[in-house]
Amino acid sequence: MPELRTTPGLRSDYHAVRIEGFLGIERYPEIRAAFGSLPALPTLVDLRDGTGADSVFLSELLLLRRRHAEPIAVVIPPSGNLARIFSLVGMSEKMNVFTDLDSALRALGVAGH
Repeated sequence: MPELRTTPGLRSDYHAVRIEGFLGIERYPEIRAAFGSLPALPTLVDLRDGTGADSVFLSELLLLRRRHAEPIAVVIPPSGNLARIFSLVGMSEKMNVFTDLDSALRALGVAGH
């Protein structure tokens, strides 16, 4: 089964949520629990090992941005299904979406850590 991991970032100045596989409604409880229990730190949502997403996941990601007071950056693969979906729905116009980790960390203000 694909994994969802939440871990403190390096030096505990950001938090990372790494989600693998297809991000769909069948994983809603797992994703909602992870997004609902984030500490008050800048958060990196690492989807580089994601293979696709449905509208439920995209909605949860937008709700996370709205509810979480700290900065959020999402890193996705530069190509493939997930990149196409994010492009189709204009996710980078709605939140900080990047295709490389360094840019995502810079957006959180933790680059070089």
